[in-house]
Amino acid sequence: MQTISTIYLFLSHSWRDKDFVRKLDQSLQLHGIPTFLDERDIKIGDSIPTKISEAIERSSHVAYVISKHSVQSRWVTEELDAARVRHKEREGFKILPLRIDDVEIPMGVRHLRWADFRNWEFPESYFCSLRDLLSAIGYEWTISSTTETRLFLDLHVELERAFQATLLAYRMSDLAMDIGLELSRAHSWSIEAAMRMCWHRLRDVEYLISMKAVLERLDRFREHESDRLRQLRELCSNAVSLYISEEPRGADFVSNKEIQRGGYANFEDVNYQASRILFAILSENRNVISAGLAINQHN
Repeated sequence: MQTISTIYLFLSHSWRDKDFVRKLDQSLQLHGIPTFLDERDIKIGDSIPTKISEAIERSSHVAYVISKHSVQSRWVTEELDAARVRHKEREGFKILPLRIDDVEIPMGVRHLRWADFRNWEFPESYFCSLRDLLSAIGYEWTISSTTETRLFLDLHVELERAFQATLLAYRMSDLAMDIGLELSRAHSWSIEAAMRMCWHRLRDVEYLISMKAVLERLDRFREHESDRLRQLRELCSNAVSLYISEEPRGADFVSNKEIQRGGYANFEDVNYQASRILFAILSENRNVISAGLAINQHN
């Protein structure tokens, strides 16, 4: 394996592909891999051809981004020509083709195996392609492929929603019980009214749909789940059952205040525990996004 000190990547690309290249550069930088990116490393007043030539000269690899734009770019063609000369002069120097769309592979690199980044907008696909690229440059992949990481990559958006839903359920049930207990001295229906408000609020944010979606996906990891994922699955299942069983139903609603309070306190506790686990998984695996995926915050 190469050490970081011996790796230096020149990112050869068309300016039209900046979204991909900036994302790739961020991922590489966060792994501690030095890169040359024109918009960052060429300063005002610098000679562009000189800076590019110097950067290719000191590079260990040239990452050649293949796209419908780059194959028509004079600058990229000249960079690739310089890289081929460098390849002949220096042992160990490599040209790494990175294909980001369906344009035909240029003749000059057709004999080289290329990295498939054509679905780079999708987090899991980008993650896998980045891992292959890091392996190609001799960098040891440091993010473990745990069950929780695979789960996170599979449904990080759903996990975020589930976390917000469980946190809201915990807060709403706590608030509703406080209101209910405060007013129950004067009105026998106050706890029911307070909890009805809570349940309507949770319906607005599709609490039940969110919990069931996470449960369905958790079941796919059941065979290899960690203890924490097993606990999360059980908590989410309990939360769904409690939400359905304790939902206010008018005349059928349990009139005994102690039973009501016990049921809602249980619901509050289950959602609190589930939200803590979800928060821990999200917090621990966000380093996968920053160091491995560099996903746009709006995704």
